[in-house]
Amino acid sequence: ANIYLDAYPFSGMTSLIDPLQICLPTVVMQKESARSRRGASLLRYLEMPELIADNEDSYIQLAVNLGNDSNLRTVYQDRIEKKMQGNPQFLDSRYYSSQMGALFQKVFQEYLVSDN
Repeated sequence: ANIYLDAYPFSGMTSLIDPLQICLPTVVMQKESARSRRGASLLRYLEMPELIADNEDSYIQLAVNLGNDSNLRTVYQDRIEKKMQGNPQFLDSRYYSSQMGALFQKVFQEYLVSDN
């Protein structure tokens, strides 16, 4: 595969990790629902909002442009590779664990001071 087209309207978080880890340029479509915003959030984190379409026509156009332009694909592959080598937070299990641990502690402390 040369590019990855995210499924719409059920954008994946987990399903996008694999193509990003092998540096495939990824096209997603974002609408109003939370489900359609998942893939877009990953691309925003990687600072590639130009790969996020907001309608069907722009989704198709992005896919066609990437499919036809090997130089453009290479540019995105290189950008994705650099970002993914930086261990983004959405892949950083230590960061996730520390954030979840802090959240659990906060919830437990709030429970202790509440009237139950």
